[in-house]
Amino acid sequence: MKFELKSHIKNNLKKEVALLLELLEIEEKKKKFEEIEAKVLSGDYSPKILKEKTYLEKVLTKFEKINSNVNDLEELIEMIDDGAIGDLKSMETEVKQLTQEIESIKVEAMFSAEIDT
Repeated sequence: MKFELKSHIKNNLKKEVALLLELLEIEEKKKKFEEIEAKVLSGDYSPKILKEKTYLEKVLTKFEKINSNVNDLEELIEMIDDGAIGDLKSMETEVKQLTQEIESIKVEAMFSAEIDT
């Protein structure tokens, strides 16, 4: 079970996070967020700027949370003893939840891309 979980994280979740990085254009959004934050710090509190800042913050936070959770799970599974079935079952549940969250974000991103075009 431990091997399967490690394999699933490496071969599925890590790849899905990389896909999200690209799909959500995270690097571009980070740059845009920094630009907007600089505008806000210089006194631009226009509703458009604040709305975009909030949106970018939400997307970046959601991505960072998923990425961090996948990395944490990978580390935790390494520390769990092969015989600790209860712990492994708990990890399996967390892997399933993360997989569902990632799928949800992908669907959300696809729909927002369709709306943007």
